[in-house]
Parts: sequence; C-alpha cells; structure tokens
Amino acid sequence: NKSRRSFTYPNSIYLEDVDVLEDNREEDKIEMVFMCGKFSPWHGLDILLSQFEERGNLVNLEKMLILHLVGELSIEQVEKIDVINSKIVGHRIVNHGHLKASEYREILSRSHVGLSSLALDRKDLFEASTLKVRELLACGIPVYAGHFDSALPKSFPHYKKGDGSLDQIIAFSVLQADTPREKIRLDSATYIDKMVWMRDVLDFLEN
Repeated sequence: NKSRRSFTYPNSIYLEDVDVLEDNREEDKIEMVFMCGKFSPWHGLDILLSQFEERGNLVNLEKMLILHLVGELSIEQVEKIDVINSKIVGHRIVNHGHLKASEYREILSRSHVGLSSLALDRKDLFEASTLKVRELLACGIPVYAGHFDSALPKSFPHYKKGDGSLDQIIAFSVLQADTPREKIRLDSATYIDKMVWMRDVLDFLEN
C-alpha cells in the first residue's frame, strides 16, 4: 500500500567482527574468488566455466587469470574443471573445497575481486543483500555480481552488476586494482554496518 510508510532493512554485519585484509595482490595476475556453502544453479558457476572452456588458453589476456572456488562442488563440476584445467595454458581454476576463515582469508588477501551469485534470476530474483558480499567489502575486496544489492547505490564504485562476462570482471578488477583495501572498507561501511542500519530502523519507528 503506497499510502503507508515503509522501510527496507537489508542484511548487514557487525563491521568490527571483520578485519580488513592485507593487500597481497600481484600485478601480473588477476585472482578472483567465488565462495559459497554449495555451488547451486543460481550461483551461476557454469557461466564462468563455459567461458574458460570456450576461450581455450585465453591468449589475449596478458595477466594470469586464477579463479578460486571455496565451497562444495558437485562431481560433475569437479570433472568439468579438471578438463578445463588440462586444456588452458597459463591460467587455472583452483578448487579449495570448504575452508576455515583463517584459511580462506589468505586466499582473499591475494584476490582482486570477489564474486557473488551470477544467476539469481534462475530463482526469479533480481536483487539481494547477501552476507558474503558484506564480508568481502569489509575485508576490502570489490565485488562483482549478477544482481543489484538492495543496500548499495547503483553508483557505488566497488560493486558491479553484470552478466558474468569474464571481460567485464577483468576490466572491473583492473579498474579497482589501485584502490587500497582500507578505502573499499571505509566507502562500504555506511551500507553494510549493522549498527548504522539499526539506528535507521529506530529513527523510522520513532518518526
């Protein structure tokens, strides 16, 4: 009912619980990290794998491209990744499986970009506010996803919505490469900090 006031309360995190990462990005590589509990169809991993498969050795890319996968993969996904890795030259897809925070943070420290779900439209969803996006931004990692984030302005520079194109992801990674981790975290704080959102909820209820 448009005549009634409403308030959107998105997912958020306690910012002080997540430390900003060291910046271990290497200039001759582009490292992407895709994390989830289990890679399901709406995560859109197949969108990335098909591009690795089609582009063969990715000859036009000057930097080494590394895709880190953290989470549970199906047998079919593992087999496809093994085939792709056997064919591409100079690039690779790394299956890490489930990792503890201390283990995956080391991978995150090297990563140029974090990936969120690329195919939420397969569940008829076009917007989300996932906790993993907030953790990545709090760590100081820019995020690429296939959906809008309900808490972030569309002009927010460290989050990009796209169709899962490797060219787009690479271009976004290069664009963000010189941005310090601390700046990404600071720019994101207003939109991901639970304390900020709770104050806004209180203001809404009081007024």
